[in-house]
Amino acid sequence: MQWHYGRCVLAPGAEESARNEVGVQVFRVGRSLGVQFHPEITMWMLRGWLANGGAEQALRHGVDPGQLLARGGDLEAIARLNARNLVDGFLDRVADATD
Repeated sequence: MQWHYGRCVLAPGAEESARNEVGVQVFRVGRSLGVQFHPEITMWMLRGWLANGGAEQALRHGVDPGQLLARGGDLEAIARLNARNLVDGFLDRVADATD
């Protein structure tokens, strides 16, 4: 889930792992992982964001809040699995790696 259009510039020595049309989305520096999106999002959180000004923000960017909620509901199970795989993969390949 990408909620904003902020971008980051990779620090020296950082390794890009994923990007989209907006920019870098996942990167690694040593044994640290950085993400520029929200793998932790839940439907409860999304509803809260929309209720606290996010619906208006979404509309300003041409995104229908109702469609965003529907799409989020459709993708909730796979998003949870993807977040788990992201963390597990990082722990298996990077955090536990010996230097």
